[in-house]
Amino acid sequence: MEKINIVGLGPGHIDFITSEGINAIKRCSLLIGDVRQIDSVKNLMTSQKIYYLEKFSALLELLKAERTEKEITILVSGDTGFYSLLDFIRRNLGDERLNVIPGISSFQYLFSRLKKCWHDYLLLSLHGRECSYIDLLSMSKKGLILLTDRENTPHKIAEKLTASGLGNITMTVGENLSYEDERIYSFKARDYKNYSNFSMNIVILEKE
Repeated sequence: MEKINIVGLGPGHIDFITSEGINAIKRCSLLIGDVRQIDSVKNLMTSQKIYYLEKFSALLELLKAERTEKEITILVSGDTGFYSLLDFIRRNLGDERLNVIPGISSFQYLFSRLKKCWHDYLLLSLHGRECSYIDLLSMSKKGLILLTDRENTPHKIAEKLTASGLGNITMTVGENLSYEDERIYSFKARDYKNYSNFSMNIVILEKE
């Protein structure tokens, strides 16, 4: 039975994929990912079939039905082990066929650009879920790392902080990390109205 590689793309740019991940992309017969993910590795592709990921249920049916002599490689953003597609695949197919190849996570990359360590911060994902991050600020030593989505934007986060009397919290936003249009900047939560056009990002909340 064919192997299924789960390859972490890290922050996104091809330079930050591990060599093992690159080899798994090159040698597979079927490459699965969303449009942005597949576009980021197009220079590695030869004759692979492509499946653009939309619905998890359709992906599951494909993985159950697909039989090839070579390997299947599934691209995932960021960390393979943190709220990743890996969990869904493992729960539905088991782990016998899986080969997990981690990459550099986006928050690791952001902290490296800031030349700082992140071990005293709490890491939280706001992707499609509610989280009482304001309450959790008091539980962290230095602050929080928030993986955001279209609903939980830096504006909304800053607005909630300010309304809770935490307008002095310093927010650092990393946008389009590792790409040519990367932006990293910091501001006080109360000043969020001076910033606009936030795109794909990670937010760090720094305690005073």
